[in-house]
Amino acid sequence: MGNVYVAEGKPAQILSIIDWQSILVSPLFLQARFPDLVTIGEDYPLGKKEIPKLPPDFDELNVEDKKITEQRLKDNITAKGYELCTGVNNIRGWKALQIPLFLRELFIRCAEASEEGMVPLRACLIEYAANWKDIGFEGECPISFSEEDLRKHEQQFEEYSNYHRVHELARNVLGTDFEDWISPYVDFEIKRQQNTALLEEFARKSSQYDMSPERMREIWPYLDRSTSSPKQESVAYGFRQLLRSLGLF
Repeated sequence: MGNVYVAEGKPAQILSIIDWQSILVSPLFLQARFPDLVTIGEDYPLGKKEIPKLPPDFDELNVEDKKITEQRLKDNITAKGYELCTGVNNIRGWKALQIPLFLRELFIRCAEASEEGMVPLRACLIEYAANWKDIGFEGECPISFSEEDLRKHEQQFEEYSNYHRVHELARNVLGTDFEDWISPYVDFEIKRQQNTALLEEFARKSSQYDMSPERMREIWPYLDRSTSSPKQESVAYGFRQLLRSLGLF
């Protein structure tokens, strides 16, 4: 968001935008999304007007889980604020946000298969096949999935989801991003210590993500790697998944 300049005292009034090299012209339903400063979880109540709240069993959680849950609540409240403001100031954009995610993600996932692998693309295709008539298409869906296909996909999707869930939680708790960026106002040594402690906590709870402690350390996004960033590691993971789906890895 450092590339968006707003009026002093009027943060909703955009004065200028710099660095246009990533600008994309596409249909509204593909462009409508939450900005990068907003993190959307699987439990986000899209379309509802109620402000998100802590879960009923919050007091029963341990200290670390409470921190994660509180961060998730903070993210959901921020997202809900953005969504509601969009509904007031940009009704067309708000309506586009309500379109089921799989309808637009198909166009995005096709282009990302070499980075993210086939799992998210296949998930979209499964949704299309399951909702073909409800979407409004005529005739039979040109693709179909057997029970065995769905079983294998569910297993692979769980692995894929756990991988990205760990990365997302690590970014949120540590306050960083794919490229290891840390605010210059933060003590970097303290942040490194927090990273080490968080990794050990996740390794201790690795079974909750269907992983071994060794596997958790292997996929951890913020290890001291001299040649690759978390973004590059994520791309490599997706490419390995793609090769595996093609029987080449």
